[in-house]
Amino acid sequence: MRKELLKQLLLFQQPLAVINKKLSQLPWDSNEVVELQISHVINALQALLDGKVSKIDFELWANIIEGRDDIILEEAFANELKKFIYEAANPVLEGEINNKWIQDWIKLFSRN
Repeated sequence: MRKELLKQLLLFQQPLAVINKKLSQLPWDSNEVVELQISHVINALQALLDGKVSKIDFELWANIIEGRDDIILEEAFANELKKFIYEAANPVLEGEINNKWIQDWIKLFSRN
């Protein structure tokens, strides 16, 4: 169940509040993990750019991911993904999420 919920989170397949609530009911300790891949990030960024996801939901998505030990980062891009998640989860500290920011990240991740 944990893996399925985490996959749904990474793919925006359910409302984030629903997924977050279900995840919060699971025990913290688990050997089950899913991998955040650049394809997840590109899809999320494209959904944000296309208006399918709001900036508020996008920031919440990044915050949920940032706080989870059961989501690991695609090893080949771990540094970039860590920086991306931090910036996306903290726009007040790191600067507004705007079209240039979105397109810059899409460009960076699309090269890999």
